[in-house]
Amino acid sequence: MFSNNLFTPRKKSLEILRNPPKIPRYRQIVWGQPKPVHAKPLKNRMEFEDVTVTVIETPGHSFDHVSFLIDEKLFSGDLVMTKRQMICMREEDYIATINSLKKVLKFKFDKAYGGTLILTREKVEEYLNYLLELKERAEELYSEGKTIKEIVNILFPNVPQMVYLMETFSGLEWSRENFIRSLLASKQVKRH
Repeated sequence: MFSNNLFTPRKKSLEILRNPPKIPRYRQIVWGQPKPVHAKPLKNRMEFEDVTVTVIETPGHSFDHVSFLIDEKLFSGDLVMTKRQMICMREEDYIATINSLKKVLKFKFDKAYGGTLILTREKVEEYLNYLLELKERAEELYSEGKTIKEIVNILFPNVPQMVYLMETFSGLEWSRENFIRSLLASKQVKRH
């Protein structure tokens, strides 16, 4: 039985689900083209027999990303993509991700089950600290007059082949520059 407490309506999310946009070819190859789905808004809290699900808004990877807390287990989707993030999609907002990580860490959980990783609470905290340190360093370099490309080269001197492949294959939809721009969003970063 659902509780009466409605989750913040995400009209744009529901519209995207009803009418999914055509996605780039490389994503279609990997994940397929989404089919239309008719959904209802989530509630803040849902109950299914003896299981209570708490919905936590965790924007960042997408504007409408949510995580679910069930019995001190956090189902975090794409909140944490990798332990040492190096690239992201253009539309990702890592300032929002940092705030979302701070938010989920206010809840009690022992494990976080993500789309690509299973992490302990301590590893989620480490990831938040990694992002905060990277953001601080990027801001320092930007205030020294470094360009985005220069910051990328300084902060990511040893780049795995997979990163280059993702940047190339996605036509830079996924890139290190996107990640640095996202971390510097509050600095009104110019494209250069």
